[in-house]
Amino acid sequence: MNSVDFPGVIQAAAGSPLGVLSLIILAVALIAWAFFKGSDDRVKLGVFAAILLAAIVFGFATMREGNSAEADLAKPLPSETASPPQPATEAPAPVALAAAASSKAVAPDPAPADISGAWRDGDEPGITYRVTVADGRLSYVQFLGSQPLGSGAGTIDGRQLDYGYVVYGNGDTGRCKSELSPDGTTMAGICTSISGQSWRTRTIR
Repeated sequence: MNSVDFPGVIQAAAGSPLGVLSLIILAVALIAWAFFKGSDDRVKLGVFAAILLAAIVFGFATMREGNSAEADLAKPLPSETASPPQPATEAPAPVALAAAASSKAVAPDPAPADISGAWRDGDEPGITYRVTVADGRLSYVQFLGSQPLGSGAGTIDGRQLDYGYVVYGNGDTGRCKSELSPDGTTMAGICTSISGQSWRTRTIR
């Protein structure tokens, strides 16, 4: 027993709660042996039972400590359970669509066709028109030779014409809706007088 390094054993055992408990049990056992070695068998049996109970408690505590240590090792590290950083999400669909719609260039309205100048009636030879266009509005004067027959004014939107007219001779008034041909050489449509009579009109350059 002289070869046993008791200070080293005690220092190593003191490093954990179970080691301290084992030292206490061992000390109690040695004290009991010293006190009760000369006692009768009953006392020795009682001391043995107490030491056995302490050994059982010690073994149970050792098993629980081992299971707890295994459970701790089985737990994933915080770095393993942490969710990876999520990329920034895009804007919600309605907001993104509104932004895309607002970024689109709005197509400008087609510029009014330039119909200013001289025109002639496609059905009545000798009747001519002098047309003027400014800021989307048109006006004209109708002639027979050099004699003014009537006039009119209205709007032009792209190739669509909408204008009113007046005949100087009888004071007849009405409204016309015409369309300029793609090549810009013909205006054709329908005129309706205030009395309800309608007829087709065709004017060419």
